[in-house]
Amino acid sequence: MNELVSKLQKYLSEKRGNNNITIENLEKLNLGFETEKYSFTELSTVDKKTIANKFVLRMFPENCDSYGVKNEFTVMDRLYKEGFPVPRVILYEEDKSILGGPFLMMEYIESKMFYTKVINTTPDQQENWMKRFAELLVKLHQIDWKKIIIDKAPKNLDNPFFSFDVYITEYIADWRKHGFTLYKSTLDWLKKQRENYPAKRLGLNHRDFHFANVIVAEDDSLFLVDWSYPNVSDIRMDIANAFCIFNMEKQGKLGNLFLEYYEEISGEPIGELSFYEVLSAIQLLFFCVISIEKLEEDSEEYKKRLNSFRFWIENLYEFLVERTQIRIPEIEVLLE
Repeated sequence: MNELVSKLQKYLSEKRGNNNITIENLEKLNLGFETEKYSFTELSTVDKKTIANKFVLRMFPENCDSYGVKNEFTVMDRLYKEGFPVPRVILYEEDKSILGGPFLMMEYIESKMFYTKVINTTPDQQENWMKRFAELLVKLHQIDWKKIIIDKAPKNLDNPFFSFDVYITEYIADWRKHGFTLYKSTLDWLKKQRENYPAKRLGLNHRDFHFANVIVAEDDSLFLVDWSYPNVSDIRMDIANAFCIFNMEKQGKLGNLFLEYYEEISGEPIGELSFYEVLSAIQLLFFCVISIEKLEEDSEEYKKRLNSFRFWIENLYEFLVERTQIRIPEIEVLLE
């Protein structure tokens, strides 16, 4: 921690051209799967006055694509300027030699996780929070995505199936990179269904919309965080992914409430989701399984990871089989 404080203090002093900068109260926040988050206070002296500002440092691993960090900063900055509730981003850095990987800084918002608000409360309060949760995604999907996604805007919008084609191409490339070959039968199912699911309405997709990525400020306003994977796609992909995560957590009742409120607030029916649910489920399942398979099978870490991921894998697999009637023997062996 002391080394990180020293490096960050040196970087900010040089960046701001102010040698009177001190970093205090560096504290590790929740640890994500791919990033580390810290809060800290920056003390700067200007004209003999000390100014204190609190920020969040989001650190990415060394092997992270630096463009992704720049893209996250750019998307959040544009969303903030459009009035969508995200933390204000301060800066991003692609040079991995400074802190060991690319990173970005954003404002610190005194907040609680949305999960703590919606769980273990009265039914009426829970419904109110779920309505606001759905409202947040509706608001995102109603933003003019052309103002947010510029550098990598889709070029083949005349193809009504481009959403699926983009996702499946991305997923297959990811699976091949990890030598993952479990989903052939499920992929065949998706390809047969493809013609029945032309794009309905395009919008900015968050792609990881769930309780852990929503924070509640002290005035109860909501903020959407973690913008690692935004893209432009059929909005049903984003809705289905959120619903799939509810089922992964065995919270189907809340998932149904989310869909109900999304339709009510948006004023339009969502339509059939099963195709997009399967597409989401196989990628979530891939993430869980590959996180385990990259470890030595007989190691204690493997057993620990399998035990912690088993609940998610069982629920996702059950969800997938229910939608497709297709079984994957390798997953069943893993769960024995």
